[in-house]
Amino acid sequence: MCKSWNDSGIDSVALKISRIIGVIAHLRHFVPLITLLSIYRSLILPYLYYGLAAWGQAAKTQIQKILVIQKIALCFMYLSKPRAYALPLFISSKILPLNTVCYMSKQYNL
Repeated sequence: MCKSWNDSGIDSVALKISRIIGVIAHLRHFVPLITLLSIYRSLILPYLYYGLAAWGQAAKTQIQKILVIQKIALCFMYLSKPRAYALPLFISSKILPLNTVCYMSKQYNL
């Protein structure tokens, strides 16, 4: 079965974000948290917000895939365990989870 453009586009974004997370994982022991958050906001958030129209049309599993990658990035930045509960990390970093951003964009027609 052929993948739709939406699926392949989301997979492409997931791959790009994963590579950036690799950089964050290497830097996390050498730079302060504020620098890691700055890297996240400047290199990862644009991919998430630029693809917002696609996320609204994407399957729940595809959004979940990106959300898991987003949680992994936060765990790396905060030096927490990989399976740690991510809500406190989202709150302390003042970053919204992708599913919340998608919901808000649908709700307010952004």
